[in-house]
Amino acid sequence: MPEPASPKTKVEKPATYFQSPSDVVSDARLSATQKRKALDTLEQDARQLADASAEGMAGGEPTNLHDVLQAKAEFCGETDAGVPTTLGAELAQTVREQPFWSMGFAMLVGIGIGVAMRR
Repeated sequence: MPEPASPKTKVEKPATYFQSPSDVVSDARLSATQKRKALDTLEQDARQLADASAEGMAGGEPTNLHDVLQAKAEFCGETDAGVPTTLGAELAQTVREQPFWSMGFAMLVGIGIGVAMRR
């Protein structure tokens, strides 16, 4: 029976050792840095496949880019927009509870940015 792959090997060729990007996140043998590198590699591969598909060069293989980005977001504790999940949830709750206050605050921030950009 072959030995299990080393963490270094898994990071270098994650598509070979993991069935899905979420498996990378749940692998206890990988450090946070190794998981990030493996997910980055999976993302790069998925983007290249998507580009090739868009140019008509693909062999019909679907890309898993959405799954990779979702796993990266879960691992980093972020939403798709790159906002930390807890902050995003708190902000959404505040907007639901105080829509007029939130709109007023957003307008003031926008005016402040506009004034700052003129200088």
